[in-house]
Amino acid sequence: MLEQEEQYAANAIARALQEMGYTPPPKMPALRRITFEGKWGVASTVAMQMAKGDKAKAGEVAAGIAERLRALHHFADVYAENGYVNCLFDFDRVATAVVQAVLSAGDAYGHGAPIPGRVMIEYAQLNTHKEFHVGHLRNVALGAALVRIMRFAGYDVVAASYIGDIGLHVIKCLWCYREFHMGQEPTDPAQRGRWLGELYVEGDRRLAYRKNVSDFIERLVLEDMVFNGQVDSIMKELIHAGIPHGDVAKLIGVLASHKPFDPTVYANDDMISIFWEHIGAELRSEKRRDAIKHQTDGLNSDSLAGLWAEYQRLDAHFKTWW
Repeated sequence: MLEQEEQYAANAIARALQEMGYTPPPKMPALRRITFEGKWGVASTVAMQMAKGDKAKAGEVAAGIAERLRALHHFADVYAENGYVNCLFDFDRVATAVVQAVLSAGDAYGHGAPIPGRVMIEYAQLNTHKEFHVGHLRNVALGAALVRIMRFAGYDVVAASYIGDIGLHVIKCLWCYREFHMGQEPTDPAQRGRWLGELYVEGDRRLAYRKNVSDFIERLVLEDMVFNGQVDSIMKELIHAGIPHGDVAKLIGVLASHKPFDPTVYANDDMISIFWEHIGAELRSEKRRDAIKHQTDGLNSDSLAGLWAEYQRLDAHFKTWW
């Protein structure tokens, strides 16, 4: 139906040119679909083509075409603007025509002869690591309907569905499963999809928390010179606790060069937890000294208070979420 409206507009523009005494060009310029929000129609540049670069002439020709098309009482509106002829379709007229065509053709509406070539319609996109809910069912129904419509119209359609078993969402889910829930699968297979979805949500939250902890450590190193002065003694404590020398060396390098803190590069899983406890101990020590001196070696009370408040907020969930 859209193509019919566009063809009607093209023919009407050609007739208007003839009525104005012009000979339409052998090849009329293609109509451009209007993409402005709330407007449905086409625009023609034929007036510019006829005027051959004369903007005033183009405006005059476009206005003449628009006037004649408005007289047809077919379009919702027709107006000339900057040499364009804009034809807006009548929603009610087109909708009525579609309904009448459907009622007239009955079951044959939309049927077409075979069309050369092949098209693929990919839909459903089931996620292997979460439950199948009503939103997914809607996408399956829409995709299946589109496949049937296209086939009825004459297309050779290949229906396909991508099984979403790779990607960041799967990585987060498997990481959470392997690190925290190995062997805890529900005994009822019907509940495993929902359970995997819950693991994804938990994994996403855990990783976001770890990002917050890493950002805090980076901030601490940048803002707290007192803490930086204690790094050597803290590193010795880590070695005394059995942390591999390689991990300690990596940590010193990151802290000294102010590089982004990445907890995944360390071989010993306990290192961050032990380091976190030493951070808390150092901040408590600084708080006690600050209470006496009101300033801790270059770090003012407000800055220290902010660091301490952020540490406490993160520390409340550290054992659970790290």
